[in-house]
Amino acid sequence: MSIRSTILTFLYRQFVRNRSAGLSVEEILVKVNKVADRVRPIPPNIQLTPVNIGALPGEWTDAGGTTDDVVFYIHGGGYCTMTLKSFRHVAWSMAEKINARVLSFDYRLAPEHPFPAAFDDALAVYRWLLETGVSPEKMVVVGDSAGGGLALAMLLAVRDSGLPLPRCATLVSPWADLTLATSETRPNATRDSMIHCDVLNALAPAYYGEYSPRDPRISPVFGDLHGLPPILIQVGSNEVLRHDAEAIARGIEASAGSVQLEVWKGMPHVWHAIDFIPESAKAISQLARFSRANLARN
Repeated sequence: MSIRSTILTFLYRQFVRNRSAGLSVEEILVKVNKVADRVRPIPPNIQLTPVNIGALPGEWTDAGGTTDDVVFYIHGGGYCTMTLKSFRHVAWSMAEKINARVLSFDYRLAPEHPFPAAFDDALAVYRWLLETGVSPEKMVVVGDSAGGGLALAMLLAVRDSGLPLPRCATLVSPWADLTLATSETRPNATRDSMIHCDVLNALAPAYYGEYSPRDPRISPVFGDLHGLPPILIQVGSNEVLRHDAEAIARGIEASAGSVQLEVWKGMPHVWHAIDFIPESAKAISQLARFSRANLARN
């Protein structure tokens, strides 16, 4: 771990994780939304183009790439917060490093729009990409946190519907098991520097509502993980969601699929978005190498 990462994880534990236990959904959203859409200066080589995908707002990020490859990026936020603006800097970093256009979009958020809203929205955007001429052979799906779970659930639905699957996918710190989080079910419950189990247990019911949290469309770790494209999973060694990452990897391996699990020592949740620590760029570079290697396959 870098010195910056070591200091950051200490501060997260003191001022984020330790102050989030016992908060209601409304209190969590108030805290998160204060920093969710912090304005960042857009690099001169980055072009952002708004797009309407039915009723959903989307945005293309272009770094002047030389290919027609596309990254379909699904952001995180516990299914209840964050927007594509929150992760613009991640999108433009992927656009540069993968040499591809990146499509981000805003799915409907709980608790105002519980399941299946976000799930339906992700699948609708994937269909829209195919209908507008994007080749699945030139597409990479990336999702982080709740977006990682949503990306995996979407891939299962794409497979089951008979639609063509993308070339590959990366899941970053995926939240893919929305059942009750305890120290027994989450071995890293006390080690995570950012996320307290109480936060997971507050946000999860707001999303799944009247449905079972074991529904594979909600918690894809309980789904049949056969027949998926190659998948890279990146997670921090102390994350409470390491359980989810390892469960996904085991399920894909048991189904004779292709999966790479990278456990990054000491990294906090979705460190890819923390662009002032060196491990952020390193992780996105590794994601890009995985993507480019699969996009180059005949």
